[in-house]
Amino acid sequence: MHKKDFEIKYNELFNVVFENKKLIEEKLKTPSVSIVLKSSTKSVEGLNEIISKINLLVLEHNKNIDQKEIVKENIKRVFWEIMRWE
Repeated sequence: MHKKDFEIKYNELFNVVFENKKLIEEKLKTPSVSIVLKSSTKSVEGLNEIISKINLLVLEHNKNIDQKEIVKENIKRVFWEIMRWE
């Protein structure tokens, strides 16, 4: 579900880090030239947002696993309510 979003945000962060690495390598070759590294803040925040959403899904899934019997009973109840009307 969030795989594509995660990949996009990860690639954004990777590209920023890669570009900064290239800038640092250039700086090592010419120390007198000043450089400005690209900010990774926006990329990290976007990646963290996706990770938070994924973690919420994992927590919800784990909660359902922990309450397996309750969830199963709710599914049965809803199923029979639907079947009763049809």
